[in-house]
Amino acid sequence: MGCMDPAIKKTSGVTHKSDIYSFGVVLFEILCGRKAFTGDRNLALLAKYHYENKTLHDIIDLDQQMSPKSFLKYSHLAYSCLKEDRPHRPDVNYITNELEKVLELEQQYENLNWRAKIVNFHYSTPVPSNQEHGDYLGWICRTCYRDPEYEKNGMLKRESDIYSFGVVLFEVLCGRLVNDPIYMKKNERGLAPLVRHHFYNGTQEDMIDPIIMEETRENNMDSLHIVIEIANQCMAENQDQRPTMKVVVKELEKALCTFKTRPWQGRVLQNLFLFGQHSVIYDMMRLLLYYSPMTRVCSRKNTS
Repeated sequence: MGCMDPAIKKTSGVTHKSDIYSFGVVLFEILCGRKAFTGDRNLALLAKYHYENKTLHDIIDLDQQMSPKSFLKYSHLAYSCLKEDRPHRPDVNYITNELEKVLELEQQYENLNWRAKIVNFHYSTPVPSNQEHGDYLGWICRTCYRDPEYEKNGMLKRESDIYSFGVVLFEVLCGRLVNDPIYMKKNERGLAPLVRHHFYNGTQEDMIDPIIMEETRENNMDSLHIVIEIANQCMAENQDQRPTMKVVVKELEKALCTFKTRPWQGRVLQNLFLFGQHSVIYDMMRLLLYYSPMTRVCSRKNTS
């Protein structure tokens, strides 16, 4: 097993330091963009070799990962988790503090990428030199993410973004993209009509990712129901019935704070990385789920 502590065979079995080793492997999986085993290569051994020889850049794309300062801190943390001697591995509190420092470094002004980006350029149309404005030819945003009221009046509002965010939440909860063929066969608008159908019939849980349901079980159902409910409110057909983003964040943090046992965050984060590798909205959700101050406070309460 690529994440298994090699000291287990040499010593008296599994301890909390074994989990630290496994976490170090996961940190390198994220950094290197590959699983613990790639072909016949053990990522832990490969990463340790390159770290010790100062050649980690040979197995990762630093430009696509993080700033140099945070990279150094992150890679050192991951490497320290893989120490052969268990007493030399860091504890959970140290790991948490170091990851928070990595995030703070990433959020510093000089590390932000302010480069402008142009999307949906294929929808543009040439404008004659004597004409200042072009004709409005179509809608912004894919149909399945689009606010129904925006389609009626052509006016973008904050509530339109709330609707799209609700769709994204359900993508993560259901483990499928909004335009998955399973949804498109039933309705050309994809996931949204199916969500309304299930809420109307009181069968919301039937559409949730089975792995999330399995990880949730009875102890964390209240937490999951909060997320499902706020996602549904975001997708209200009328804009004035949708919550503000402040309310959405508050409810998501409340959901994270109601964990009683092992949270369903693992599968949620997996779905986020699967669907949204290049999307700002997914990045925001990852940060909220993983680094929220409320999350840290609640996790400490639940582990104490």
